[in-house]
Amino acid sequence: MSTAATGFGTVGGRRSRDPVAPSHAAWPGLFFAALVFALWWHRPAMVDPMWAVATVALHTMITVLLLRGARRVGDPALGLLVVTVQALTALGFVLRMRVGVGDRISLGAYLVAVAVGVGLFHLGRSLAQTDRRREGPARNRWIRRNGRTGNALLILVVVSGVLALRAPIERGAQIGLTLGPLHVQPTEVFRFSLLGWIAFRLKAPPDAPRLFGSYRPPGAGRALIEYALVPAVVATALFVKLSDLGPAVVLFIGIVGLVVHLTGRWRYAAAATASFAVLAAVAMLLGVGVLGDRFALWKDPFYMGEHGSGRALQQPGKALLAYARGGLLGAGPGLGRVDSIGTERQNDFILAVLGEELGLVGTLLTGVLYALLLIQLFRLARRAGEESWLRAWLVGLSVMLAANIVWPALATTRVLPISGITTPLLSAGGTSMLVVLGIVGLAAGCAGPRPAASASATSAPVPGSVAPARGAVGAAGRHVTRAGRRSPLTWRAPALAGLLAIVTAGSLLNAQLVTAGAWLGDHDRSRGIARTERATFNRGRILSADGTVLAATVGSGVDATRHGTSTGLPIGDFRPSRKDTDGTGLENTWALQLECGTRPEEGLAGPRGLLGQRCQPADVRTSYNAEIQEAAVRALAEAKQAAPGSRGAVVALDPRTGGVLAIAADDDLATTVTGDASQPGSVFKIVTAAAIDPARLNAYHLAPHSSLPLPDGHSLRNFGGSICPDRDMVGIPALVDALRQSCNTAFAMVGKDIGPEGITRAAAAFGFSTPGPGPADKPSGQPADKPGGQHADKPGAGPGGQPADRSGAASACRALGLEPLGKHQCDLDGLSVDVSSVESGTADGERCLPEHLAIGQACVYATPLQMALVAAAVAAGGQLRPPHIVEQVERDATVLWKAPAVAPRPVIPPENAEMIRTGMVEAVNAGTAKGAAVPCAQVAAKTGTPETGPPSANPDTNAWTVAFAPAEEPEVVVAVYLKAPAGGHLTGGANAAPAAATTLRTALVALKRADRC
Repeated sequence: MSTAATGFGTVGGRRSRDPVAPSHAAWPGLFFAALVFALWWHRPAMVDPMWAVATVALHTMITVLLLRGARRVGDPALGLLVVTVQALTALGFVLRMRVGVGDRISLGAYLVAVAVGVGLFHLGRSLAQTDRRREGPARNRWIRRNGRTGNALLILVVVSGVLALRAPIERGAQIGLTLGPLHVQPTEVFRFSLLGWIAFRLKAPPDAPRLFGSYRPPGAGRALIEYALVPAVVATALFVKLSDLGPAVVLFIGIVGLVVHLTGRWRYAAAATASFAVLAAVAMLLGVGVLGDRFALWKDPFYMGEHGSGRALQQPGKALLAYARGGLLGAGPGLGRVDSIGTERQNDFILAVLGEELGLVGTLLTGVLYALLLIQLFRLARRAGEESWLRAWLVGLSVMLAANIVWPALATTRVLPISGITTPLLSAGGTSMLVVLGIVGLAAGCAGPRPAASASATSAPVPGSVAPARGAVGAAGRHVTRAGRRSPLTWRAPALAGLLAIVTAGSLLNAQLVTAGAWLGDHDRSRGIARTERATFNRGRILSADGTVLAATVGSGVDATRHGTSTGLPIGDFRPSRKDTDGTGLENTWALQLECGTRPEEGLAGPRGLLGQRCQPADVRTSYNAEIQEAAVRALAEAKQAAPGSRGAVVALDPRTGGVLAIAADDDLATTVTGDASQPGSVFKIVTAAAIDPARLNAYHLAPHSSLPLPDGHSLRNFGGSICPDRDMVGIPALVDALRQSCNTAFAMVGKDIGPEGITRAAAAFGFSTPGPGPADKPSGQPADKPGGQHADKPGAGPGGQPADRSGAASACRALGLEPLGKHQCDLDGLSVDVSSVESGTADGERCLPEHLAIGQACVYATPLQMALVAAAVAAGGQLRPPHIVEQVERDATVLWKAPAVAPRPVIPPENAEMIRTGMVEAVNAGTAKGAAVPCAQVAAKTGTPETGPPSANPDTNAWTVAFAPAEEPEVVVAVYLKAPAGGHLTGGANAAPAAATTLRTALVALKRADRC
């Protein structure tokens, strides 16, 4: 029976079992099938079953054929290499399938790469035969073949170099050329060929034909130039061309590895490294490339050093968050939020995709596969003759491949800068797979039965070739010094490899476990950046509280489209695309619930395993009311028609639950702070009244005034120059009358008495950001532990009146029961809400006076949603409930999750709340808010007419009104804001109050409080 039939090979006269037989092809195939099945189970729309089955079958068939060939060769290292490579390519197929790379493109690139690998296998065998032949005509023919191969490599270097020079650069990366299923990067071919030509030039037999004559060993000075300076110059030229450091460094490392292998002298590596560092530094000083951006992203991968309201997270930061979400075991195939990484998730950041879905365990096991790949490549390279230039070429290629594997892992975990280098066999780049399988095929050509120890003999160097400078290569392949001692070359390389492996594993451990919680807490506490996933188009509906469909999917699969209603509600957008699906607002934040019915408390991490939860669409029911929303849109349109050129917003809340009933706005004005235009004016007097010590409510004596002098030399006047109150008044009646008439002078005196510390403390309780700490656990009017805070005596506002960067924003969000989103926003169930603020200084750097703070001018900035919450606290007797939009997640008639009830928090002393309610009722009945009255219920309202722009005799004025009804048992709160055009003069009573009344009338009927209104 033949050895091929029994699975035994002959080694040194002994028969040994081949550790990897063709039957072992089942292992990569089963691994591939399990991953594909898990992805299909979790996300059916991501997997094309026909192409998936065909790909797995073809992949397994190729594995069987390759293993049969490896068995015929008889080298155990070759069989293990085949299994390792096929396991990595299987993982790459699934990852590319996951991120949306077409199955046909991926399979076509794989088949081309396999064909190239087989071709280079035959080339490798041909080159390996040269050193195994004795002197004579036959060997001369093989040497001539060597020469033709070397010259062909030189031609390939020139051609690929020219193509690389002509290829365009976009966003710091080379575009490349598309050839059928392959996307070819000329620089990849250039690096592969250049290493081969360098090895041929330095190590091929001297009688091998060369384009530039036979090779002569260099002297010491010339050796330093050839082995150190030339590699540095070549790598620098590549760096200058690509405007990026990564590809140049990888090529440089490969050349240095080849040189150290040939010479045994590490000092050449040190000299080459120093030369490259100097040349690269000079190029950087001359302004070459995009390294400034690369290093800025390295220093701050989340915001690139530019923090501020609305700053978007950068791709490296999103990749770090993907690692962090993956944790130890990952979310499971298809269950991560990897689309949030951005457009380069299939290339530079494919390891982050792997880390999120398979966790630290998956990334480390993948690292083990890469280590096995490199070990087998080096083992096979040693099968070539000691003086073979093929061996030198393979060593250089293997070293370059090791750098190519390690760099993306270290770059995506913030150890090195992002450089556009993709992960071999996993990323979408077809050229990368072609080069790796080419290296594998070339190394496989060196394979053969392992020689017995007794049969090994010292190979004589070929005359004229480069011999190691320190000692010779012994029979066992170990370098020895002239004194017979072991050369440092034998331990330095393994030590360096081990160090790199430890650093890489440590960086992954740090990203996925050690710092994961801090990153998520600082940059993605609410998981708001996780975008919806590709091909999950059959998602559930978004419903209003009364069952109106606000958004739904039409069609199925990748041809599905998402349609929303024309209500104007801020539910976000869903933009399906085979390549880069995107979503915003509720469509983004609640994507897991819409796609899978996942409970929000489960978060985005797993593990869910290979056969965990299967995604089934579910509906998200909101607190929005379609009828009230329609009325709000109509009211805003009518108000804008009455004031041409104006823009505005209408917000409606349920004060009993905190549910948002309606939001109608131009340009997100309902939730956005827009500098001076966002000053709330007299509606902020509610906050000032809430700040009064309840024990002093009856102590105030308010005298009639038309204006008051201020410490800065200016004066504060009442609207229209009116005198208020009409007579001397004392106690609660005086405060009620001041609210009724919206008396500026009266509240200026109250504000001066309370002081800026008391006003800011009260504002912090409502959810305003303030200059000092904002404890929101005590009602207004009660003493705080540290009044005024550490910055109370320092003016400080951002440019244009925007809030300064400080920790108060996070406290403000928590006071509202919301999660911080970035530096100056809160997350309201997927809706980004700017933090309202009370500053200690104006945008011009002047100190804010308590008289101005008390009437909501100069240093106060608020959103309509914030002022609706202030009115809601009054309506609820001083209790503030956190706002929310999403009520529950449901599928058919089953409620999968319901928003938990949150206890209200006291923010106004009950006595103050009752006084404010009375004043607002009087404002509707006989004061500034008469326009907010409705026939079917008593309304309580407060108007505001803030002045904007520089001080003048006739300043522009905006319009505000907050109102709730019924006044005694409130069920709906409305806030209306109108921003006047340049030169416009709006008032709260004439322009905003009627819009509030229109919304209230419909809301009272919709909520069954009245039959008609």
